[in-house]
Amino acid sequence: MKRKKLIWSIYPYYFIIIIGALYTVAFIAAQKLNTLYIQGIAETLTTRAGFVENAIIEHDLVPNNAGLDSLVDKLGAISKTRITIIDLDGIVIADSEKDPLTMENHKNRPEIQIAFQDSTGQQIRYSSTLHTDMMYIAVPLKIQSQIVGVIRTALPMHAIKIILDKFNRDMFISGIVITILVTLLSLLIFGKVSHPLKELQKGIKRFSRGEFQTQIPPFHSEELGILSDTMNDMAQQLNKRIGIIIQQRNEREAILSSLSEGVLALDLNEKVVNYNKKVLELLEISDKDINGKSIQEIVRNKELHNFINATQLETENVVRDLHLQLSDEKYIAVYGTILNNHENKKIGTVMVFNDITKLKRLDKIRRDFVANVSHELRTPITAIKGSVETLLDGALDDKESAEKFTQIINRHTSRLALIVEDLLSLAKFENESVIQTVEFAEENLLNLIKTSVEVVEQKSKEKEITISVDCNDEIKIRTQRKYLEHALINLLDNAIKYSDRNTSIRIQIVQKTNEIKISVSDEGCGIASQHLPRLFERFYRVDLARSRDIGGTGLGLAIVKHIARIHNGSVEVHSVPNEGSTFSIHLPT
Repeated sequence: MKRKKLIWSIYPYYFIIIIGALYTVAFIAAQKLNTLYIQGIAETLTTRAGFVENAIIEHDLVPNNAGLDSLVDKLGAISKTRITIIDLDGIVIADSEKDPLTMENHKNRPEIQIAFQDSTGQQIRYSSTLHTDMMYIAVPLKIQSQIVGVIRTALPMHAIKIILDKFNRDMFISGIVITILVTLLSLLIFGKVSHPLKELQKGIKRFSRGEFQTQIPPFHSEELGILSDTMNDMAQQLNKRIGIIIQQRNEREAILSSLSEGVLALDLNEKVVNYNKKVLELLEISDKDINGKSIQEIVRNKELHNFINATQLETENVVRDLHLQLSDEKYIAVYGTILNNHENKKIGTVMVFNDITKLKRLDKIRRDFVANVSHELRTPITAIKGSVETLLDGALDDKESAEKFTQIINRHTSRLALIVEDLLSLAKFENESVIQTVEFAEENLLNLIKTSVEVVEQKSKEKEITISVDCNDEIKIRTQRKYLEHALINLLDNAIKYSDRNTSIRIQIVQKTNEIKISVSDEGCGIASQHLPRLFERFYRVDLARSRDIGGTGLGLAIVKHIARIHNGSVEVHSVPNEGSTFSIHLPT
């Protein structure tokens, strides 16, 4: 609906009241003036009738009708008044306008009858003699206190009407002029009143936009001044409160954003009322603004929806682990509780999501590790135990048998020592406190590689394997020398173990802008592609029987990966069955 301005809402009524009051006063004034004027004419006619009576008595003209008629004509001409003398029988004996002989008897005229009763008669009526409306005043003619006739004076009403019409016309014109002046003055007054109201309106609009710094100007009017001061005080209070609310909201959002857990609040209709970014990441929600949306249209997971329903029905907190199949398998621990308002009425639910996928995986790794270690240790321990039992059963007496079982014990004891040594190394490289205390120094990379090659040189010569190095002797790298040598020795040892006789191993160094790549390539049997993603896991073997036969513990590549991680680097492998493998360590410069 279109709104009207205040002036057009009030002014029409104001205008009607002014015009109504003005013309009511004018009408009453006109009526009053008309009455006063008629009364004045009546008094004038009465006075003139008295003059005529005095003149008649003074000239003693009653008996002399001819002289009376002449006197009436003379006085009527002077006063411009019609004067009529009537005797007691109602016969006109003198008249200033007409011949009395031609006039009818006036005894039944109302004003004449009143005059016969010794009173002043007054009447306005149409005159059949003059053919116009006349005002008549009749007074008794007394001689020596005796009524001998009636003196009647009269004036035509059209003269009175002309005067009253002029008065009404003047009043109408004056009313129009006064109305115009009042209208202009009223518009001016409304303009002065509406100006501060417009300023108030502008100020309130600024306040509604949150612009509390610009205040409403003060007004001279007490009422508007109090209103503007109140509005300014209100704006300051609102500014303070909004500032507090914004600060609290920012603090709350900062707390929610900094949490490693995802937080999600729903109303009773399971629509989102609040959340943090972490929950979008955990539940893989692509929509960045989910406020007001139903959780069913955001996440389609039966386990989660069942948990929400359970939380809404329970009066106590609900804790559950959810297994979600999203882009990847996830395990999420969810803590749900009822959300109450300040009146302790239930208005929704709050859920806290904690990603425990890593914990689940670590737990699985731990179980697998225990199983793998048990499996790896069981074989040599079983062999050692069997050999010892055989020896105790009498094999010690047989030199050949004793030597055979002693060699078995020695071989498996060495294998146990290797496994324990690798386990200790792996534990050391996985220990965060140890990693944080590692000291790095700038080393010549070529010298470091040569030292590693010297360690495995005897093994390579036994299999007639040549090792070549492609490295600039000026390359420097910041490293923990002992650890990096350990990683290179493991890679070279694996390359020698899984390569045939009379083959070659190549160590190649590629220096880039932000990293150094150390690659160890062999011409061995290669590895199938399905094994490559898990190759750096602990105790993972491509061929279990062959690995044990050549003395592998299954921990060497896991150690290489952890050493690379200590250097903030990474490892990778490229391999083709029957063509060889290339293991690379990427280290940042």
